[in-house]
Amino acid sequence: MENQVILGEGQSFQSPPLFEGKNYAYWKNMITIFIQAFDEEIWNIIEEGPKEITKEIDGVKQPNEGVD
Repeated sequence: MENQVILGEGQSFQSPPLFEGKNYAYWKNMITIFIQAFDEEIWNIIEEGPKEITKEIDGVKQPNEGVD
């Protein structure tokens, strides 16, 4: 899926849209588009939370608490 972002004057991918305390619905939409255009996987983490890293021990998945 291709994201198309229309940036207003003075906006860029260098900095996210600034929330100035008004028109939250507009800002929320713009920050969503900004993050999705930057990295779709980051947006998935925001919505779903981080993925749990597991390892399999004796056929049972367990949380991986460190580097092996």
